[in-house]
Amino acid sequence: QDPSADTFSKQLLDIGDGKVAVHQNTGCIKLPTDICTIVNSQRSLIDSVFPDLHTQYMNHEWLAEKVILAEKNVDVNDLNFKIQQLLPGKLVSYKSIDDTFVYIYAK
Repeated sequence: QDPSADTFSKQLLDIGDGKVAVHQNTGCIKLPTDICTIVNSQRSLIDSVFPDLHTQYMNHEWLAEKVILAEKNVDVNDLNFKIQQLLPGKLVSYKSIDDTFVYIYAK
């Protein structure tokens, strides 16, 4: 219900639809100042999106308002790992499978 979410989604659509000017020499676009915050490192990014993570990580409402978008899965995995390292306790990974195998035992 946040009005800024509507503005943000329209800005993303404009970027995706090629409606944002591309710099002639670099091929890059200039993002609007209200769409992002420029940081110098992944740690700075994590700290700006998740301030006080070590005390707030159990607050589901607080977490639901936070997001980091990444272009590639390798970047997502790297960020997730770094964020998990900041949480207290032992890290446990649960793997999922995409296939189901049925084993039949016949006598």
